[in-house]
Amino acid sequence: MTNANIQSSSQITTTLIHYPLRYTGAWWKSAVVADVPGFLGPEEMGWLAQNLSSIAHSGCDAFIVRPSECDLLKDATPLKQLIAAGNEVNLRTIVRVSGGTDMQAGMIVPSPIPYRGFELDAENTVKRAELALQLGAMGIDLGLLVDEKTHPDPRFSNERLRQMLREIQKACYHAGNGAIVTAFAMQESADLSKELLSTYLLQHLRDNLLLDSPWSARSLRYRIEETLGFRDDLGHVAAWRASSSITESMHHPDSSDNIWHLENGDVRRRGLTLFTLSLPGAVYVRAARIIALPWVRQDETMLHLPPAEIEHAKAVMNQAQHLRAKRQMGVGSLAWVEGLSWGSPDLLVTAGASTMTVLNTTEETVMVPDEYAPLLSSRFVKPDDDEPAAWMLEPGECGWFALPTPEPTPPKKHF
Repeated sequence: MTNANIQSSSQITTTLIHYPLRYTGAWWKSAVVADVPGFLGPEEMGWLAQNLSSIAHSGCDAFIVRPSECDLLKDATPLKQLIAAGNEVNLRTIVRVSGGTDMQAGMIVPSPIPYRGFELDAENTVKRAELALQLGAMGIDLGLLVDEKTHPDPRFSNERLRQMLREIQKACYHAGNGAIVTAFAMQESADLSKELLSTYLLQHLRDNLLLDSPWSARSLRYRIEETLGFRDDLGHVAAWRASSSITESMHHPDSSDNIWHLENGDVRRRGLTLFTLSLPGAVYVRAARIIALPWVRQDETMLHLPPAEIEHAKAVMNQAQHLRAKRQMGVGSLAWVEGLSWGSPDLLVTAGASTMTVLNTTEETVMVPDEYAPLLSSRFVKPDDDEPAAWMLEPGECGWFALPTPEPTPPKKHF
């Protein structure tokens, strides 16, 4: 790691933990993906095809959908129409065919939907993936990966998973459109994750590191360093998640007492989502936060945003994606900033791509000095430079600020 100062004060240190990407051309290296929850059938996919403009207006690059209540091998029309609708609004479609399984309390749960049973069969999973790619999908997602250590079930052997991934990766290559393979793995499967990334069988591998973190700068820094260091060594990009169905559930029976979303959850969730969007790599956001999905609203165990909150989240997402692309935050560097006179050691501050990000992980209101121009916050979509509150971050809030441009040094005169 490298230390450097962004201000003249000797008390301020910046620790570089991630270098900019050398090759930034591929869309997936900094993509923002809307993760559409639920097991979808023809009705849900038809509704989504008619309402994708809401996701597009949020600034997302792609969306991920799981058509597990459709027998795609008999009738792929709903998926074909959904992919076509995505293309019309410049959204790439990632199809979850799931090589993993439905989980509940650590157990494999038999599904009442017959087509989900296909996902337990490697051959049918590959066939569904090949069909989705033929229809124009830009990615295949395998959902939750379970390995031999956590599930000693022959249906989920590591060798079966490797072979299935090789077949799907081959299908993506032959599709010729830059399609990728993605998945999700728990921390417990770290060895399997490293193997799959090191053999380049996955482009995106999401995990639960941020989702399970306590609300502290130290914990979040450690988990971000863990994620970036792990992938930087292998030449991969990080794929972040800031929210999930668990973090937005009204009941948290399995949650640790100090997990971040159990206190001041709504404000922290907005703040952590915006902070995550400032990180280098790809970001997966929960689609139910930017569009009211009917099948999710019918679930009484889930938190539901009022219309005004969804519009605010969508506007913040749109502005964040605009700034993220303009300032190359998704492919740029990342450094920790510490020793600031206006922030305690418990405040999480990062610098990268000419942008400073402040996540208020303290219990006090933070006032950012006016030398940093406010760009965006989890409360203000477009902060007003004449309003002092634009520099104010309440506990749980996040803000993006422009770093001061250093004055050029006048040339020396030679006599």
